[in-house]
Amino acid sequence: MIRKMLRFVIVIIVTFTFVSSVSAIKNSNLFAPEVFKLKTINLGTNLNANFGEVTDNKVIEQSFSAKQDGLAKVELFFSTFNRQNDSETLLSLYEADTNQLIRQAKFNNVQAKDNAYSELSFDPVENSKDKMYILRISSNTSDTSQTVTFWKDNTSLSDGNLSFAGQHQEGSLVGKLIYQNQLTIKDIIINGLFFSFLNIILFELLRFIKNK
Repeated sequence: MIRKMLRFVIVIIVTFTFVSSVSAIKNSNLFAPEVFKLKTINLGTNLNANFGEVTDNKVIEQSFSAKQDGLAKVELFFSTFNRQNDSETLLSLYEADTNQLIRQAKFNNVQAKDNAYSELSFDPVENSKDKMYILRISSNTSDTSQTVTFWKDNTSLSDGNLSFAGQHQEGSLVGKLIYQNQLTIKDIIINGLFFSFLNIILFELLRFIKNK
């Protein structure tokens, strides 16, 4: 009986060590973040209409509810009018309830590829899950010959609203919200217990087969 209990304890310890090690490696910088650390959730996806030139006084606003913690990046679908634009896109993230600015990111429009997604990143928002936010997108110039545009999907978000230049728009901003997956101690314990249970069953099954 003691030997059997000892075997179970060894299985649990080995499993916990293995699961914890794998989890730590996957959440480190040893692997590409796109593979293990990031989760992408779309806003709009269909290119139904563009907004025209986005300037410093013609601002896009998209509200949304964050689906998980760790909001860290936004990908926007840029159109450059097939030209090189000497300007910047400014992305500002506000808490909807307080209208408090919590994150900002800038993108040099010279680097934008025409009709393609570009990424704007900021420090992850740790407790973003289920909170309402507003994305505000503007330019640092009023010169329409040096600005880019963005697109909207005619389908509105169930939990958000879209506006441009202060006017409500039907639809949703074409873009992607990217979250950084955050491993917790609770996750490690649950995963460790689950895989320990599976290993004990496998261990006993192999022992049963061996004794047949």
